[in-house]
Amino acid sequence: MESKPIERAAVIGAGVMGAAIAAHLANAGIRTLLLDRQPTEPSEDERARGWGVDDPRVATRIVRQGFDAAVRAKPAAFFDRRAVELVSLGTIDQDLDRLEEVDWVVEAVIEDLSIKQDVLVRIAPYLGLRTILTTNTSGLSIGQLSEALPAGVRPRFFATHFFNPPRYLELMEIVGGPESDPELIAGFRRFAEERLGKGVVVAKDTPNFIANRLGVFALLDAMYRMLDTGLTVADVDALTGPLIGRPKSATLRTADVVGLDTLSYVANGMADRLDDDPDQDRLRPPPLVRQLVEAG
Repeated sequence: MESKPIERAAVIGAGVMGAAIAAHLANAGIRTLLLDRQPTEPSEDERARGWGVDDPRVATRIVRQGFDAAVRAKPAAFFDRRAVELVSLGTIDQDLDRLEEVDWVVEAVIEDLSIKQDVLVRIAPYLGLRTILTTNTSGLSIGQLSEALPAGVRPRFFATHFFNPPRYLELMEIVGGPESDPELIAGFRRFAEERLGKGVVVAKDTPNFIANRLGVFALLDAMYRMLDTGLTVADVDALTGPLIGRPKSATLRTADVVGLDTLSYVANGMADRLDDDPDQDRLRPPPLVRQLVEAG
């Protein structure tokens, strides 16, 4: 299947990553619809104002909060005000019929297999016959995710793993599933490189793909070596940052930025799927990290 030009897109999920992806698409001149779930009840402030759950100001609260955070983001997620105006807002509950108008839908909800599958099930009936559907997962199985989709959608489904913040980090991993159309992926790769300014790496559908498979292991291995040798936190970050060509955040500051809970979730998910890995004992966070996560 040959890919058609992408001029309109939709992003499902207005969290930090989803809203930033919407901003980057708008920066490229692509009109983008940003959707998120509708609150189940008004906030105390909304209730005091007399707004019910069906009031548009309540219904769009979650997506507006995500969008507003992207507008205020530092470093800036948007090029300028013109890009901001290319993003329109809506809810998954009321606006899925608008997906038929777009050329590309990006699912960017929380990194949880069952939640992502539920979202894919909901949006699939509203896709146009040639609409591309991608997931912004950092390492979940594309084959398993595709099982939630009708047979007619699976050839148009694959992963587009953006890195945060997407405006500034060039890398994108593209990962096909067992039924993804190779010709469609090749055309999308050209679009991502030429229109979105991405350096694309096509990866296989293995746990955590390439970037997170290497990156998470490197973080955990450095932690274990710190505990084995008695190095300090400052020592580890001094040795694993710019000195060896890595970012200033090095190892432990990077883990802090990512969040120890998120790092643990990703690492344990990877370890669960890599029983035969020779470094299995270092694929899970060390006990110290588990204690810190449990302590909040």
